[in-house]
Amino acid sequence: MKNPNLVGRGLLLSFFACNLLFFSITQAQSISLDIEFEDTVCILNNDPTCKGFVLIQVNPIGFCSDVSVSHNSNYAYENSDPSGVYPAGFHEIEITAEDGCGNVLSDLIGFSVIDCRTPTAICSYGHSFELDDSCTLTIQAEELNAGSSDNCSSQNELNLEVAQIDGNGNLFNRGQSISLDSSLTGNQALAFIVTDQAGN
Repeated sequence: MKNPNLVGRGLLLSFFACNLLFFSITQAQSISLDIEFEDTVCILNNDPTCKGFVLIQVNPIGFCSDVSVSHNSNYAYENSDPSGVYPAGFHEIEITAEDGCGNVLSDLIGFSVIDCRTPTAICSYGHSFELDDSCTLTIQAEELNAGSSDNCSSQNELNLEVAQIDGNGNLFNRGQSISLDSSLTGNQALAFIVTDQAGN
């Protein structure tokens, strides 16, 4: 027996298409480096290795996760801290920061380590010189040297000079040697000057 409710009626079926949507969430570039350092660092100690401490403060900023820092310096104390004792000269360091999301940021810094310490001038005192047959006298600065030294320059690299001193304390007739004549008999005040390779 037919169901009267279905007689003469069509059966309407509705179908809904369902599409699967695949998507990924990526972290935008959210990492930065704040690096603080001095462009020029002076060596002021008396270390004969001619090195100075360089402070480099690296402050990484990241919003994805903790940020790790690395560098390519051979003079740093730690792998994550480029600060350390650097020899005299110009240095370039690449500092890299990376977070857990794969963001990587690198920065190249440069600085100079220079010798700022003056040499230790040691001269001998109480010299007595005699004029030659032509009534002149030449004094070599090396004759007055009694072991002068420097933290970065060897003794052979030091420039030694001698000069006369006028009544106002000013130097004149300066050079690696000076010539005097008979017009300057008696006690004479001479200056002994030592200069290293850095110009100190």
